[in-house]
Formats: sequence, structure tokens, C-alpha cells
Amino acid sequence: MAELPGHRSDVRLTRNELDEAIRAAARRLRRVSYRKPVERNGIRTADLVAVASVGGGARIPIHHDDTVRTLPGARHHHRDSRS
Repeated sequence: MAELPGHRSDVRLTRNELDEAIRAAARRLRRVSYRKPVERNGIRTADLVAVASVGGGARIPIHHDDTVRTLPGARHHHRDSRS
């Protein structure tokens, strides 16, 4: 549901359309949230044994899939903050 002043409408997206719409922003977020801090602290991504994602974004499949591809050797834990 999208509500704008004087207008109300349903907005429907498929999972693929949503993934495509957020793909670039999701990549930038991952670079800022874990790649840069890890590299800045001299940690090799290959040395990570676990990754935990929390919050609403953790429920988005593209986030999980891209994180697994980027850090294949680590165990991945994803939890929605509402859980």
C-alpha cells in the first residue's frame, strides 16, 4: 500500500522485481557494513567463521544469498529483530 497526499494505491512487486530494485543499494550497504570494517582491521574475509545479520533486512533473500556468495566459508545467521 502506498499512501501519498490525496492519493492511495496498491503497489505490487514480484520478488524478482524487488530484488532488482534494491540490488545496487544492497551491495553498497554490504560494502559499508562489513567489507570495509573487515578490511580496515586487517581481517581476511576467508578467516571469518560466522556472520550474523539482524533486523528487517536480514529477511530479504537477496541479502542472504549475496552474503553467502561473498563469504562462502562462514556460517550465516540471520535474525529479524522482531523474532
